Amino acid sequence: MFSRNCQDTLQGVWSYIGWAQYLYTMVFCSVIILFFFTILFLYWTHRSFADIFSKGTHLIGVVLITAAFVIPRIPDYRPGMITICHFGNFVLADGLFLLIGIVFILLSSILEVGFSLQNEVDATL
Repeated sequence: MFSRNCQDTLQGVWSYIGWAQYLYTMVFCSVIILFFFTILFLYWTHRSFADIFSKGTHLIGVVLITAAFVIPRIPDYRPGMITICHFGNFVLADGLFLLIGIVFILLSSILEVGFSLQNEVDATL
């Protein structure tokens, strides 16, 4: 009895939310969790430009870019305001996630340069 009611409830939730919206939420939550752990590791190292910060930022960018290409393949996906190669029902990539992912990857490359410059300054001092 309990499993049948639970199954009906879950089917009702999935029909209400939809897979695409659920994946949007999961990507957002995973980015927040990755950012939290990146900041936590940055706090533990006590450095302004730590290698873990650039790697964490790069990982967030990769997650967002991957989501930009995966989420439009879900059947109940509805195109947003920014899309890449939108022809009829086909969408190559979600432009918002792609744009934010590219910004995070560019930010990670800037942080890597800052990390290498900080190492040079520390070596000369």
